[in-house]
Amino acid sequence: MDNSMFATNSLSYHFVGDYQIPDISIADSASLGKWGRMRKQYLRGHRPLLFAELLLSEKLYTHCFEIECACVDRLE
Repeated sequence: MDNSMFATNSLSYHFVGDYQIPDISIADSASLGKWGRMRKQYLRGHRPLLFAELLLSEKLYTHCFEIECACVDRLE
């Protein structure tokens, strides 16, 4: 194929040798600390419907990160 880049299904790809690599990136985000991981574990074990809702709406990480920040602020 002549093009070094093309788009299908709203994703763009570029060729690296014979391979098509999607042009995707991960948003900059900090990793969850102790409190965020504990909140995620609690939701998974004790609030499965809320866990599933947050996971499917892609808000689970944001929720756990907010809990992490609140806990760190309170400890300080």
